[in-house]
Amino acid sequence: MKNNFFITRNWIKILTKSSVLVLLILFYGFTIKSNTVLPIVKNNLTKPVAKNNPFKLVFQQYAFKSENKDWEDWKKGQNIFIINYNDNGDVLHYLSGGTKKLYTMRKGWEKTTKYNEDYSIAEFITDDGEEISIQVYYAPRTFIKIISVGSYIIQFDDILK
Repeated sequence: MKNNFFITRNWIKILTKSSVLVLLILFYGFTIKSNTVLPIVKNNLTKPVAKNNPFKLVFQQYAFKSENKDWEDWKKGQNIFIINYNDNGDVLHYLSGGTKKLYTMRKGWEKTTKYNEDYSIAEFITDDGEEISIQVYYAPRTFIKIISVGSYIIQFDDILK
């Protein structure tokens, strides 16, 4: 009985030391990640999107347009985009309903100008296999369009004040 108690007590010491070490590692890792603050570039993005340069865009309104239909009315709802979320250049989108979507990059960012508006465009695929393009406009103002060719366009903006 004494030997069993000794073994159990030593295992408790080992488990306790291991657990503390694991907790310290997890806490340290969490602390590093939680202290990483992405710049919020709200309505003042001034240059094209560059890979490996993560930033956050926050919009309070969005509008939807189906193929061959007019734009719907603007709706209120906060949408947050983390551009260049990881080393692949993916985009993480926190939708106004509380869910999140990951857009996996297929083709990198390219600088484009159309109708006197400068924007960066890249091609992505969603978790459910949908192919989309994301346009990040930066001049003269900042907004985002998600385009599913032949299906829909969603614009995220701060038009309404």
